[in-house]
Amino acid sequence: MREIEALYLEAIASARHWIYLENQYFTSPVIGDALAMRLAEPDGPEVVVVCPARGGGRMDRLMMDHARNCLIHRLQVADQHGRFRAFAALAAGDVPITIHSKVMVVDDRLLRVGSANLNNRSLGFDTECDLAIDAGPEDGQTRRAIRGLLDRLLAEHVARPRGQLQAALEGTNSLISSIEALNPASGRHLQAFDIPRPSLFDR
Repeated sequence: MREIEALYLEAIASARHWIYLENQYFTSPVIGDALAMRLAEPDGPEVVVVCPARGGGRMDRLMMDHARNCLIHRLQVADQHGRFRAFAALAAGDVPITIHSKVMVVDDRLLRVGSANLNNRSLGFDTECDLAIDAGPEDGQTRRAIRGLLDRLLAEHVARPRGQLQAALEGTNSLISSIEALNPASGRHLQAFDIPRPSLFDR
């Protein structure tokens, strides 16, 4: 009954270059364990997470934001090789943008979209539905489509024309470097989370 969690773990384990996660909630300790293991590898993949700056309601901000902060801080500590970034999506004037999507892109090989959040409830209790597309090694058309979708998503977040991220990726083969090169300081942009050591209340 935990197929969605199992597919997340398999996808994380199989990544070679980057893992892109865009999700409303980012609190699952199991997913955190898997990402921390990959970040500990000297030549593991980059990990980029995009989520809301804050929850949409009072209970979300009270419960989920603290759990998210703990997980991001844990991964920042585990990131000994500079391959982890967590971003909040902001509009002009640093107005938070609601992220409700649940998207994962692994390299240019795997795309998954669906209803499952990266929290305990979605991964082990709720009924969810995710669609995954796994391109074969010779399936260049699907790989180009997956990279094109990632380009469209990030172009929207950093207010850049489509195609610029793909061009940057081809030049650097680094998702983090490409985002940071294109990310404006104001207007529509991605703001890196700067998470201090979690308080006792957070934990």
